[in-house]
Amino acid sequence: MAKSERNKAECRYGQTFVDETKELLSSKLKELDQVLEKQKEDSKRCYTLAIKKCPQEVDEKFKLKHLRCEVFRVKDAARRIIKYWCKRVEIFGNTKAFLPMTLDGALRDDTASLNISIMRDTHCKDDGGRAILFYDPSRLPKKDKYDAFSMTRALWYTLHCCIEDEEVQRKGCVIIGHPKHAEKPDFTLEKLQVDCLRGCIPIRIGAIHLCHPPWFFELIWPVMRLIIGSLLRKRVKVHSGDDNELLTKLEIEYGISPETVPTDMAGGKLKLDHVSWLEDRRKAGL
Repeated sequence: MAKSERNKAECRYGQTFVDETKELLSSKLKELDQVLEKQKEDSKRCYTLAIKKCPQEVDEKFKLKHLRCEVFRVKDAARRIIKYWCKRVEIFGNTKAFLPMTLDGALRDDTASLNISIMRDTHCKDDGGRAILFYDPSRLPKKDKYDAFSMTRALWYTLHCCIEDEEVQRKGCVIIGHPKHAEKPDFTLEKLQVDCLRGCIPIRIGAIHLCHPPWFFELIWPVMRLIIGSLLRKRVKVHSGDDNELLTKLEIEYGISPETVPTDMAGGKLKLDHVSWLEDRRKAGL
């Protein structure tokens, strides 16, 4: 791909990027530490506990993820870090929140939710270098057969795996939503997971491509609009119609080829083996 085409692909969703240098990283990390130090103790209680209980979880790599997510806006990164730890304690509890974000650590009791995982990583990227995630709420069992907090912990794990890649830290992700076969949404779960995405988990979302919305979409969209907030709402792009035309549109207009779309969606060519991926990571201690 020519440089001009690459730049166009990177900036497709109006995102901005920073040329990173050692000097920039060093100065911004120092500035971030200073801003965090000045925060009120009651607001950063969970972050302070993390420093004491799991310093490896709040190291420079962790801070850089938040800085990159906020395009090196230091005050915004500090707010995100503080919210991150408050939310991590809320979702994982006072003990597991401070364990490593691994399958045998913080996720040790969530195997069933991880295997279902309504948000899966395709391990592919669009033509701008963004990770492609696949969201399929039809994978959810009946409402009384799963725990919303456990499902949300599975989401945390998937997203944290995704941002192990530094290019993804800088460029973010796109989400292909495939709710075609979903039943009416669980608003409690939706709100819980969206709260973790908004100003919390350090991943930039370029767009949410909602493909084949179900018949009840127009009925629930007013509620969903309120749940996801104005920023994410601007990222939502709704696609419907013929399967082949939809895939062609994703490829031509958004740089998402059929080879990167799971076979769960008509016309997709990517066979996801999510459970095998989890097994490989568990064997590797991840």
